Amino acid sequence: MAVRAEEIASILREQIEHFGSKVTATDVGTVIEAGDGVVRIHGLSGAMYSELLEFANGTMGIALNLEEESVSA
Repeated sequence: MAVRAEEIASILREQIEHFGSKVTATDVGTVIEAGDGVVRIHGLSGAMYSELLEFANGTMGIALNLEEESVSA
């Protein structure tokens, strides 16, 4: 069964019209130092004081020391 180009175009148009996407923005930082239960993170310039931070392994931290280039949690 051969599908014509017009049918393919029609199917694609219909799928594009009904396409729904969800966009989620996340800030991602890099741990540059860890010790004594405190980590320094580079790349979270938008972090707020006392903000909860989630690490890749699921551990949660609290942003306490906000510096120009890093955040300590």
